[in-house]
Amino acid sequence: MIKERIQAIQRALGVEDDGDIGNETLTALEKRLSLPVEAKGAGGAGANSLGSLLIEIAASQLGVTETSKNQGPGIAKFWTATNYPEGYKDRAAWCAAFVCWVFMETGKRVSLAFDRPQTAAAFGFEDWAREEGQKLVKGPSSVKRGEVIIYSFSHIGIAASDSDSKGNFDAIEGNTNGAGEREGGTVMRKRRNLSAVRSLVRL
Repeated sequence: MIKERIQAIQRALGVEDDGDIGNETLTALEKRLSLPVEAKGAGGAGANSLGSLLIEIAASQLGVTETSKNQGPGIAKFWTATNYPEGYKDRAAWCAAFVCWVFMETGKRVSLAFDRPQTAAAFGFEDWAREEGQKLVKGPSSVKRGEVIIYSFSHIGIAASDSDSKGNFDAIEGNTNGAGEREGGTVMRKRRNLSAVRSLVRL
């Protein structure tokens, strides 16, 4: 009975109705009730508020789709956030460029306590995490919303939910599709599993 009530509340909030009161549900409740989320830490946004902002900005691009191989309206801007601005002209894969752009836009709203990523490579985010003193977790046993997820098949996204007891979680990713491919061409919210995760960056 309690689980069903929680699920009804989650549906009203527009979050996953798993019946568990996790970070996503609490954040949605805080926002609905106009309560402050976790306070900012020294030098930048707190982990919870930063993660929520990353998700919000990533979600603003849902549905952006290429019209030819790795090119199309809305995609060129992602490359401006990288150290490889020619990526659009070269029709390079843009999942990492998308995540870099999300960080760039986040940095326009809050002060980041680190230099934002500018790498055009998914695995390059591991080097960035080490260089910036961010926690890099190899072969993680869980995922938290707002974390940067690096997949073993050279793909990357931002966790939009905590992982559940089966290791499943939601992520917002660029250049994917319904089949979850790394060159799918669209910004989408995907259901993923920990078995596909190579590492994550815990901000």
